[in-house]
Amino acid sequence: MSNQVIVVGGGLSGLSAAHTILEHGLSVLVIDKNAFFGGNSTKATSGINGALTKIQIAHGIKDSVEAFYEDTAKSAREMLRPDLWLQAKFQLDLSLVSRLGGHSFPRTHRGKEKFPGMTITYALMEMLEELCAAQPDRVKLLKKSR
Repeated sequence: MSNQVIVVGGGLSGLSAAHTILEHGLSVLVIDKNAFFGGNSTKATSGINGALTKIQIAHGIKDSVEAFYEDTAKSAREMLRPDLWLQAKFQLDLSLVSRLGGHSFPRTHRGKEKFPGMTITYALMEMLEELCAAQPDRVKLLKKSR
């Protein structure tokens, strides 16, 4: 693999990083200590935050990117990514929106499933596994790694 990036951890952050790396034309190796990907992200029950989404607009929520940034910056500092790349790329149902802690507008998106963390993480995991099978020269996955 030339121009390979190594991602340590197969939770939502690691899987998101792996897909972003592939979108930028590089190869990726994802390693995880567990026998399966997902990490603690699969246990998340709230959803994912986003501002000015089609769903918020349909619900009449008057949010703004500035308000989202300010609310998120309080806890995330420099680690921000305020888009819904997940919905567009992975066709996830994120049609429900609610207001959770630290936010001034409803912007926590989820679908109708009971465990949105698992649904979101599995969508990224399944596509990455498909890419690994289809493009083994660009995508490698190692589980049970030490």
